[in-house]
Amino acid sequence: MVAVVAGCGSDEPAIGAADTSTAPSTTTPLDIAQALGADEAVTLTIDLQGSQVLPAVDTRATARADVVYERATGRLSAALYGRDLQATVAAHIHEGKAGEVGSVVATLQPVESGYTLGDGVVLSARQAALFESGGFYIDVHSQAYPNGFLRAQLTTEATAVVVLPTLEDIQTRVLTPICSGCHNGAGQTLPGIVDFTSADRSYQSLVGVFSINEPSRLRVETGNPHDSLLVHKLEGTQQVGSRMPFRGNQLDQQTIDAVRAWIAAGAAR
Repeated sequence: MVAVVAGCGSDEPAIGAADTSTAPSTTTPLDIAQALGADEAVTLTIDLQGSQVLPAVDTRATARADVVYERATGRLSAALYGRDLQATVAAHIHEGKAGEVGSVVATLQPVESGYTLGDGVVLSARQAALFESGGFYIDVHSQAYPNGFLRAQLTTEATAVVVLPTLEDIQTRVLTPICSGCHNGAGQTLPGIVDFTSADRSYQSLVGVFSINEPSRLRVETGNPHDSLLVHKLEGTQQVGSRMPFRGNQLDQQTIDAVRAWIAAGAAR
């Protein structure tokens, strides 16, 4: 995310979608050089990611949005453009903080290479305060992912990834990006013998499978996170070997709690 100053599950109708006849080009960032002082405008350039969607989406698609909020008038403008967006069917700005799904504030209109708010929409005083506190997100939808497949918060602050207690979400947000580089199913010894390259393979490698280094302990014992080796490895309380991720930062507590909750609920595939 780049900031010059300082992420759908709703079917609510859009408010104030603007005429696209004056839409800015979506092949370059928004032109914000309109005599707005730093104290009069908030300008953002943000990258949309599948990992920010609830639940997370594993996608190669990418998108970027340029957003301008004029404090003096309350007007919010935006342009969105990206790669592999051919299947996109809608783009919205919503109310909602990270980890929340909220109502639609505005619907972006399609143009040749993306979407735009055209002349923008005017926010209410309540909406303006929510925007200023990072309580808006932008997302795009497709037929395959009607609840969204790319999302980003409209904020300059780092956005915490909220992991849901499902294998799909844990796979997309944790196992694939963090663990599958070493646990790739290649070889007959650790770490490669463990395969975290897909949700199916992770399930087969974890649930009801005894550990190699601690053969009396299951990697994942359904309904029992306290005795599951996976939890011990993430928390650093294992008897043999190293905490995971190996040589990486420990996962945040919310992520570990999501893994615990998935196991406690039965470790469903």
